[in-house]
Amino acid sequence: IDRRVRAAAETLNITDYLERKPKALSGGQRQRVAIGRAIVREPQVFLFDEPLSNLDAALRVRMRYEFASLHERLKTTMVYVTHDQVEAMTLADRIVVLNGGVIEQVGAPMDLYERPRNLFVAEFIGSPKMNLIPGEIVTATASGATVKTALGDTLRVAVDASSATAGDAVTLGIRPEHLSPGGKAGSIRATITFAETLGHATFAYVAYGEAALTLQLPGDVRPQTGVELALTVPADQAHLFDASGMAFDRL
Repeated sequence: IDRRVRAAAETLNITDYLERKPKALSGGQRQRVAIGRAIVREPQVFLFDEPLSNLDAALRVRMRYEFASLHERLKTTMVYVTHDQVEAMTLADRIVVLNGGVIEQVGAPMDLYERPRNLFVAEFIGSPKMNLIPGEIVTATASGATVKTALGDTLRVAVDASSATAGDAVTLGIRPEHLSPGGKAGSIRATITFAETLGHATFAYVAYGEAALTLQLPGDVRPQTGVELALTVPADQAHLFDASGMAFDRL
């Protein structure tokens, strides 16, 4: 047992803490001690149930690295339960998205990000979340769809829409980093309502009719509230969902 304890402590870099009482440990150190107890048992599978939920933001970032490093060293299957999609995206080899106990989609993180199966997954995966614009089908073929928004703009979407017909209600999705300023074909006009400057990026929040959209810009851009922008919606980056919320296959 002592050998296993020492080996686990070395793996988790907590050898210096073995003689300390729990109250003398930080939140991150206590978390590593709890993991060490599990490692000593040499399990075939680890189950972590929201292990970082009670830690502060800086420590959560550090512990995400610790978990990833631990998995790389132990080569043991880990089932990690979380409501934090950032943890899921950064730690998982495969993600199972659950909604009310129902499996919505299973896949690699970027598969879910780039090809969400439905609106629930599309909104859950990604931060800031995907922009959604209601509309209706104008034309629909296996090589693409044309969608008219509530404001009358016509946008092209590169999806297999062979199952849709003109007049069908749909929702167009576009991620903040794919929505770009410019008056090219396939553009909309929206008004800036608020902006956040984070250093590495600036997020502009814009109003497009009843839809509130988010636009990701370079960190050195300073958008002005009240300014109207022409925003390009690239057909090959857009998503399309039918009235039931299911996604059309992207081309």
